[in-house]
Amino acid sequence: MDPDGTLIAAEITLLLAEGAEGAPVDTEKVKRGLTLVFQHWARPVFAILRGNYSPAELPPGDFPDLWQDTIRDLTRLVWQGGVRKEGSLFSLVCTITRRRAERHVKWRASHQTVNLVDDLEVSCDRRPWADLNGSERNEVFELMRAAIPTLPPKAGIVIRVFIEHFPETESMERLRELVSKVTCKEETLAAVKRGLQDGREALREVLRRKGYEFRTGGTL
Repeated sequence: MDPDGTLIAAEITLLLAEGAEGAPVDTEKVKRGLTLVFQHWARPVFAILRGNYSPAELPPGDFPDLWQDTIRDLTRLVWQGGVRKEGSLFSLVCTITRRRAERHVKWRASHQTVNLVDDLEVSCDRRPWADLNGSERNEVFELMRAAIPTLPPKAGIVIRVFIEHFPETESMERLRELVSKVTCKEETLAAVKRGLQDGREALREVLRRKGYEFRTGGTL
């Protein structure tokens, strides 16, 4: 069903446009209109966002806060007299949400970290990555570097970039940027994460043979 072509859409537009055009503003009409937006348009708007962003970039759990921010922005616009009876109010709400989502995804990416080696440990005494000395850490990276030719192509690129620019590449967004420079195309976070996961699985046996292994349950 097209959310912009229903009676609900017409009712919402009427409530918000008429409620905000008077002096003083008809608060009750505005509240009813915003309540209908909140109740009826969250699902279709989220469906549109899902077509633009993967679950890795915009997890479902992030959407409620994003939707709340959209309603706040719409409320501010209504009070400023920025809603008219003409045009598509649903499209306006989608535009607001897309802008919010773009900022949210960029913020989330910049705050994500790459946990590729965080749960690596020495098999014999269970010392974690954080407790390894400098020579042990260098050995791990040398083992990973030597194994790169055996990895899937994208995984090999991601692992090589991660090693060469560590610890800078502990930031997922920075890793994505550097991988994009190597591949000469704008890589997505989801693609880089897949490369890390594929590389990790391929490296698991190589590292185990040398006395290192990833703890069960570790994630990227």
